[in-house]
Amino acid sequence: MPIELDSTGHRTRATSEPRRNWSIGMKPQYPFLAGALLGIVFVLLLGCAVLYQFGGAGNALRYLQGYNYVVYPTKVDVGEGTRGQRRTTTVTVRNLSFSPIRVVGAVTTCNCLTPTGLPLTIPPRRAEELTLTIYLDSANGQVEQLATILIDDGQMQRAPVVITGRWNEEQPAH
Repeated sequence: MPIELDSTGHRTRATSEPRRNWSIGMKPQYPFLAGALLGIVFVLLLGCAVLYQFGGAGNALRYLQGYNYVVYPTKVDVGEGTRGQRRTTTVTVRNLSFSPIRVVGAVTTCNCLTPTGLPLTIPPRRAEELTLTIYLDSANGQVEQLATILIDDGQMQRAPVVITGRWNEEQPAH
């Protein structure tokens, strides 16, 4: 196909199709694609911001519901051990707010469950682990205890965590 030049010396197409010049007011053939692409980019950027600021969409939702913290997991199984054995686990307390919060204590249902490392100050938008130790001893071989974690975020809040475990008289198989 021969190359033709217009009056300004620029190449032109050697077809009967008119030249498309977007700057003169012609509109693209598929304008919805540009809008859809912008929408996808916006959602991705929003998702990245939520992940960075809150650690996930669930935490962002809790923050929008008025909570300044999240404790997870709320139910922990320490597994099986021998009777009288102590088992240790951790729960994570995440500060969703823009100011520090304090984990000031924990109320437990018996002396067989003890928290360590309290009080604990958690900086804004950070998470810290709280260690809980449970003593495996009960009449039926099943242990289930409640630890209510006390969090000071300007008001005294309570976050329940259930710790379960089992014991037997013999050594557990590894």
